[in-house]
Amino acid sequence: MTIEILQTHPLLASCEKALAERYTVHKLHEVEDKKAWLAENGSRIRAHAGSGVQADLMDALPNLEIIASFGVGYDNIDTKAAKARNIR
Repeated sequence: MTIEILQTHPLLASCEKALAERYTVHKLHEVEDKKAWLAENGSRIRAHAGSGVQADLMDALPNLEIIASFGVGYDNIDTKAAKARNIR
């Protein structure tokens, strides 16, 4: 079984290809009812790929272990919430 990743924003095509070759990638930015999708599938997600994560999204992903932020810095990540959840 592959690790399931939540992609929240479009990435470079080369990055999307590399992720898709190794993991099961769910593109939240393409989902119409994000809240319903997260309620049904959020517990399967172990990693995030995108450009920021706030506490409410972390709450919807109870098994989240890793946040991979594409860009400079981490000011779009709620680091206090991530630390409280032992997310790397």
